[in-house]
Amino acid sequence: MNQSIARLLVASLGLIPLGGCGVAVENLDCDLTQRASQSAPATVAANVHVDGSGSMLGYVSPRNPNSEYIQTIELIYNTFSLTPGQRGMPETQFFRSHAPTQAMSASQFRKAKNPDFYDGSNPAFPPVTSNLDQAIVRAEDEAAADQMLVLVTDLNMDEGDNTRLLKKIQGMYFGPNYPQSAIAVIGINSDYSGRVYPVDGGSPYPYPADGGSADRPFYILLMGPQTEVEFYLQALKKDGGNPMAEANISLFTPAQVVKTLAHFNRPQSVPDTGDLSQPGSLNDGNVSLEEPNPDQTELFELSSSATPQRIDYQIPIQASPFAVPIDPASIQFNYQIAYFDKFEKKFIDKSEDPNLQNAFSFENLSLNGDQQLRLETVIDPAALQEMPGIYKYQVDAVVTDFQEPDWWDSWSWESDRDEATDGSKTRGLISFMKNLKNIAATQAKTQQATLGRFCVGLQQN
Repeated sequence: MNQSIARLLVASLGLIPLGGCGVAVENLDCDLTQRASQSAPATVAANVHVDGSGSMLGYVSPRNPNSEYIQTIELIYNTFSLTPGQRGMPETQFFRSHAPTQAMSASQFRKAKNPDFYDGSNPAFPPVTSNLDQAIVRAEDEAAADQMLVLVTDLNMDEGDNTRLLKKIQGMYFGPNYPQSAIAVIGINSDYSGRVYPVDGGSPYPYPADGGSADRPFYILLMGPQTEVEFYLQALKKDGGNPMAEANISLFTPAQVVKTLAHFNRPQSVPDTGDLSQPGSLNDGNVSLEEPNPDQTELFELSSSATPQRIDYQIPIQASPFAVPIDPASIQFNYQIAYFDKFEKKFIDKSEDPNLQNAFSFENLSLNGDQQLRLETVIDPAALQEMPGIYKYQVDAVVTDFQEPDWWDSWSWESDRDEATDGSKTRGLISFMKNLKNIAATQAKTQQATLGRFCVGLQQN
């Protein structure tokens, strides 16, 4: 029987191929597919809310007929009424919020560019209080699982409002029933001329004091399926002109922090100590470990007297440019380790052995923006030398926390540093954003949000 026919029989019968006399052949595979998303409806329902409370009036002052806020209202109308998303045209409904919430036509939504939308003078738009949490309502049936919420507001909230809003977000967008959700917070500075209403119950004050106009931030919150949030975020950025060009954006994507999992590429260099080599395959006389995708995995052979080896990597990543930066210090490593047992003739699980985890570890992690992961792998053969042979490692780098962009603090009004009548900042913004980050971090831990998967074969002689 010739060799090609023998291999065909081996494959068809599911037998273990041999890499020589009694040598089994195994592959070092590395599954880089992301977690499968839940099945989704054909379309997405987009509920667009604009805060109709009196604190928004200064954004539409006759002094500023083309303020950034007014431009943004038109942008939102065009984007969610005229722009098909990833699953076609969204089923968009418009609302004036918040207590009581008022359903509107698209043409009524565009009236949000006028003062009488906020000042209570128009019977069609009666006075409302700014209870933002009441805007977050989702149907419980599966068909409504993919809903988007768009919320335009100044985030002018007291501590109680803040807590209620965060609880609603946590329960309806980052809860276990919505594992693929994302939230974006867009901060935009706009011309403002009006009164600011302190959330602590103090007297309203004119801003700016001279009766002219000055910058005051407002916000767009996008919540919903990650694919749609990212799509419409890009659309708003692309078509938003100067307001969006200068906007600050924080995107939380705790279910999927990168578009594709980071993986090993070839290092710049391997230590030339004579103790470490990179063969095309590993073979200890019991098993031959092959590398079907050498651009995704690594094979290393260590001499019997090898000392610890360090290898530097610069690995491309694909994160959203709007994503809140990952905290490198928060990354945890989950190990799957297998050792080929020459008596059982197969790889056996050794994942829980802490000594073997220490034999292949990671140090000096850093992220260069959203494009590159730098790390150092450390191979310490001490544990391997106690049980020579061939090992397979699959190590997942799991994200458990995020960084805090500087703009959260610089745009936040704080009583211990800012003047009481400084209307250029949002009271308690940093507290809101930190709590939102903590909710996202909890979801990332629950979802095992994976930055990269690193697969290596080690042969200890």
